[in-house]
Amino acid sequence: MELETITKLLNIPNYRVTRIIQSTPKNLHLAVEPIDPGTPVCSGCGEPHNVPVHSMGSITVQDLNICGRRVFLQVPKRKLLCDKDRKIRVEILDWIKGRFTARFAEEILRLTTVTSYRAAGWYLELDDETIQRMGRRRKGDVSESKVSRSKDMEARSNATTSVRMAF
Repeated sequence: MELETITKLLNIPNYRVTRIIQSTPKNLHLAVEPIDPGTPVCSGCGEPHNVPVHSMGSITVQDLNICGRRVFLQVPKRKLLCDKDRKIRVEILDWIKGRFTARFAEEILRLTTVTSYRAAGWYLELDDETIQRMGRRRKGDVSESKVSRSKDMEARSNATTSVRMAF
């Protein structure tokens, strides 16, 4: 496969595939890099810092399969000195959630809502514990958003009731 084609298939905003590290019948390991690095966002305080990069590291994350192959991305991450606590921190990339891409984490959530952790693990070729941990973490995110939505709906309902009583 051509690198440009793989970049388009992955469709990760502002990132491109720079090389194929390893290609086997079951796995595809790719190196990616940002097209325009921009200002790094600190993992400590969550704010962007326009400071020189202290050092570079990398993380390997799993993405959705391509043509039946498990996809692993080697992603460079910048380390920077946080202005708030004066500690060396790693930048946050919003499309990465732990050791997975956000869309792969969403796939885990979708599968675990309709099947067991064991079946989802078998299908995604991951161990049950990883699936359970990701499923629990993502379901917690979803339940928090459901709670905030239900509070919002309740507030709207109360406001509507108040308006009706006024007339």
